[in-house]
Amino acid sequence: MIVVAATASMLLQWRDEMAQKCGLDLIIARPRASAGDQPHPWLLGHPPRFVVSHSVLCDETDIAGLRDLLSGFRPASMLIRDEAHPVAPSSGGVRAVDSQMTREVREIAARFEHRLFLSTCSA
Repeated sequence: MIVVAATASMLLQWRDEMAQKCGLDLIIARPRASAGDQPHPWLLGHPPRFVVSHSVLCDETDIAGLRDLLSGFRPASMLIRDEAHPVAPSSGGVRAVDSQMTREVREIAARFEHRLFLSTCSA
């Protein structure tokens, strides 16, 4: 299983580049709210390769199906999180609290054997 989490504006680019450069066909799994009556592709038995927006990883309705599909730790699986800086853990200070996004990504990432967190930095 491969799941790429990216900003909504980058979903098509990730799908296209993974197809061109890696020969992998990724299904775009849109947030349930924007999918209308259509269920998530991971509920339809599609090959387990998806590109999802960051909001999918924070919405309990959206993420529940992915958790079920992973059913615990999944060997040979990979999570790629583009623009990962917003999910960095808090500083660990007394008043620092992890965000909901950080908690959700930490929980789901533990189910993948391989994890790649990408971020850009500006000098």
